[in-house]
Amino acid sequence: MGYFILIFAVITYYSILSEAIFGFLLQKWAKPVSFFGIAAVILVVVKVIERVFSMVGDGEIASIEKIGGALIAALRASMLFGIIGMMLLLVPLGYVRDAATEGSKSCMYFVEMDAGIYSWMTGFATFAGKREKDEIINEFLSSTMDQKKG
Repeated sequence: MGYFILIFAVITYYSILSEAIFGFLLQKWAKPVSFFGIAAVILVVVKVIERVFSMVGDGEIASIEKIGGALIAALRASMLFGIIGMMLLLVPLGYVRDAATEGSKSCMYFVEMDAGIYSWMTGFATFAGKREKDEIINEFLSSTMDQKKG
């Protein structure tokens, strides 16, 4: 659940936080810094909660539990890769953005996956307003194009 909250909070609030803290002056770096700040805080909270609720098992773990754990770990890693990819798209350095969009064969796959998850979540969170996957991806890519022009 923590990684779903991470995706939702970061995409929803990074631009609001960047404008609130930095105003409209330093938006080139404010957006990636805000994005990273929100992601770091939520990841720390998720890790603390995981440690508090972690259970130490004395017995043998069933095979089905091992498989389920591996699948959940793969999903969490994929979601984290998408967050990292989105952050790379916000960085105002041309070679970083180009490496993420054109140089990497997997970065945009993970970004699209996270955008799809966020779009699905906005269907349930009425306060955020429904947003489509393509709209979210275009938001990150347009910030990349605006930075290339500027």
